[in-house]
Amino acid sequence: MLEYAKQGGFIDFKRIHEILRRITVARTSVLRELTAQQPVFDLVVESAIEDVTIKRKVLSRLSELATVNPDIVIATNSMNLSVNELCKDLRNPQRLVHANKLP
Repeated sequence: MLEYAKQGGFIDFKRIHEILRRITVARTSVLRELTAQQPVFDLVVESAIEDVTIKRKVLSRLSELATVNPDIVIATNSMNLSVNELCKDLRNPQRLVHANKLP
């Protein structure tokens, strides 16, 4: 997405590096540590395997971050699962958005 913004003249190379420095990539195995540290995230993107049980569990854990940042947006990249089904266990289901990369 940043590359498209750069190509369109909306952002420059320096700004891209500033943005990338603020991005944290984490596996589920470190999610407990992240929530314990109570970092402030603006956006969290879930990309677990396409299994409704697993995705709901991961999303539920991610929703715990909303206690630190009430404005957090949680995104799922699910291709085949219903977002309505995925948000059932979330504290704030209105924070879940569908953010799948389209061709």
